[in-house]
Amino acid sequence: MMKWSLWQAGILVLSIIAISMSFYSVINTPKLGYVIINEAFDAFDYKKEMEKEYLNIRNTRKRLLDSLQVDISVLSSRIRQGENQKEIVDLLNRKRIELNSKMEQFDEANELLAKDSDKKIIKQLNQYVEEYGKRNGYSILFGNTNGGTIMFGKEAYDCTKEVIQFINLRYAGTK
Repeated sequence: MMKWSLWQAGILVLSIIAISMSFYSVINTPKLGYVIINEAFDAFDYKKEMEKEYLNIRNTRKRLLDSLQVDISVLSSRIRQGENQKEIVDLLNRKRIELNSKMEQFDEANELLAKDSDKKIIKQLNQYVEEYGKRNGYSILFGNTNGGTIMFGKEAYDCTKEVIQFINLRYAGTK
């Protein structure tokens, strides 16, 4: 049987400790990734649906404003042709006031609708990204917003495409 010297035993113990520490660090290395938020936001099917709804509402409002513009043009034309009846002038003034009022009202409503839609989309997107991270064992998923929070990340950590696929499947209810 081979006798171990103190020196050999020490090297063996240090080797075992080094291997154990390496193994422990590999096992406990957090899984990290990042998502390019603007890409995920733009590719999110829910965002596309909300955008269509917003455009429909905005276009309906625009048609109403266009109709008022036409009424004002017709009344202005009648006045230019010599019909200066008080009723026509009063109607023209009422239409102008109505148009200005509706324009302000619609501008504010469109802005509020856009902000509300964005808020709903971002809330849903964040929930799905969190769910994606948990299901796929991530310790941290960073959001790259092109605002300087992540200046560089290796492409291997970019999980944007996978997240987009996940959120759209999840939104469709198939995952």
